Amino acid sequence: MRVGILFALQGAVALAALGFSVIETAAAAGRISFCNRQQSRVTVVIVHYLPKTDKWFMSGWQPANPGQCTSFKLESTETVVYHARTANGSMTWPGSGSFDREWCVGPAKLKRNVPGSRTCASGEENLPFRIIKPAGAASTVNLD
Repeated sequence: MRVGILFALQGAVALAALGFSVIETAAAAGRISFCNRQQSRVTVVIVHYLPKTDKWFMSGWQPANPGQCTSFKLESTETVVYHARTANGSMTWPGSGSFDREWCVGPAKLKRNVPGSRTCASGEENLPFRIIKPAGAASTVNLD
């Protein structure tokens, strides 16, 4: 898996990180895109903070076919956490041992407030998430 983060902010500034690439662009405010660089379909779920309600909100599983991107609208770009995986489950982001948080996620497409409980409901699984801090209004995470 390629490693690196790239922020383009009126020029290019490159930084290294583990497991993903981030490209900062000057697009519309409050968007994060995940681009699939794999040979199979990828699905993504994110959790982000909603300052108006003082709650965390989960949205997913949004698909991205090979070579395509999927995007999420954000109310705040302070902190976003994500989990992505290939359709066959052969690759996940973040990878094993390199995650920041865990949340319970069901198998179907969802949009909901994140419950405070750490106990997963029936049909949900506890998945690892990686925290990213978008450096502006629109960012892209390349799933390499």
